[in-house]
Amino acid sequence: MRLSTLFFVYFLILLSAPCLSQQKNEKENAGTIYYVKHTKEPVSVNGILSEWDSLKFISLKGNFYKGISNHVEIKVLWDSLKLYVAFKVYDKQLNALQIENKGNIWDDDCIEVYLSTNPKYAPVDFLSKNEFQYVVNVNGSFATIRGKKNIDTISNNYENRDFEWKTEALTAVSKEGTINNNKDTDNFYIVEIGIYWSSLQYTPHPGDTLLADFCNHDKDSNTLISPYLDWALLSIFAQPNKWNKIILTGNIPFDKNLAEESPKTTSSNLLHNYWWLITLLLIGASSVFYLKSKSANKKIVDEVSEKQNEEELPITVIETYNADNPKAINNRDKKSIRTTYSSKLVEQMLQILKEDFHKEISIEEVAQRLFISERQLQRIIKQEKTKTFTDLKNEIRMEKAKELLLKTDLPISSIGLEVGIQSFDHFRKLFKAYTGLTPSEYRKKT
Repeated sequence: MRLSTLFFVYFLILLSAPCLSQQKNEKENAGTIYYVKHTKEPVSVNGILSEWDSLKFISLKGNFYKGISNHVEIKVLWDSLKLYVAFKVYDKQLNALQIENKGNIWDDDCIEVYLSTNPKYAPVDFLSKNEFQYVVNVNGSFATIRGKKNIDTISNNYENRDFEWKTEALTAVSKEGTINNNKDTDNFYIVEIGIYWSSLQYTPHPGDTLLADFCNHDKDSNTLISPYLDWALLSIFAQPNKWNKIILTGNIPFDKNLAEESPKTTSSNLLHNYWWLITLLLIGASSVFYLKSKSANKKIVDEVSEKQNEEELPITVIETYNADNPKAINNRDKKSIRTTYSSKLVEQMLQILKEDFHKEISIEEVAQRLFISERQLQRIIKQEKTKTFTDLKNEIRMEKAKELLLKTDLPISSIGLEVGIQSFDHFRKLFKAYTGLTPSEYRKKT
């Protein structure tokens, strides 16, 4: 790239940066981020909020124009087994018709929790298999819904959602008032939900980011359709890419401004306001570095471009760097370097599998993350481990399953989901093939 071209690009970015910054701020100000505190002790899901007192809350406030007068306070906690969400809904009329875990629960006084466990691939206008919906009404009726993979929304027919999806979750409802008696004035109701991470096929870690929307529907006696409030300020909830972020925190001071604060007032968003200035400085520094290193790097780039054989690539780069060295590396050195390179790749691959064992991860995806071809990775695995990618992945999953069987009281069916295996029969067969015992036999024996 010529110097004039670099500075032309630099000039265009300088002109457009303020506009881009304004657009970014407008988007950020539409929502907020909630930092979810980690709790060392499990939360008692009982409809009593004494364990939640120290937490700040997300606030949803209705008004005349929204057709809803409710005020809602929402708090979130997490531990290694569950995600906990608590709602306190100030509502002067408590109404609900559904008394079983079916029907249009969202037409009653109710709350909804929407979650996306894969923000990077959150869909625009439908729910994929990584999106989940939980609905609880003031009667305690409970519905769980999961998106269907790659099926777009068709009008309001909800054809992209699996209403038959049943999952493990704890719920509790308490209230101060009477249901369906609009002659008196009610005060509030509380809903607590404990969602098992295993039901989401997700293993949480401090620093993880999920997408979420929290909603409240208000069924009053004079309304046919319940007006609603939601955290992400959406007219249609099935827009996961527009949901807000919740970030899991670990053992760090819990002094974040969690709620009721404009994002632009937080330090992170102040930095975001000046991202363009930082970008300009980095581009300027990169331009200088580029010009100084261009001539030195040209030889390396040309040499590597000529070598299309993937297996020779690491050696080619090293030979280029050593081209001016009188003592050129010999064939034995080349073999040693190639062996080290292969070992490092396998080590990195195993680390990825250990971190993402709970996900549906393919060799193609791992190869992309390691910046090599799938074919090359298969060859290296065979050379280094004499096993297949699937064998290695399943070994890691089975070791994790053994750990969960010994250290937790999770149901065996949940442990299969926890390690990324959706079919219980398949999990049972894999575990027995690996240990010689069924999961239940292993738990009893050890």
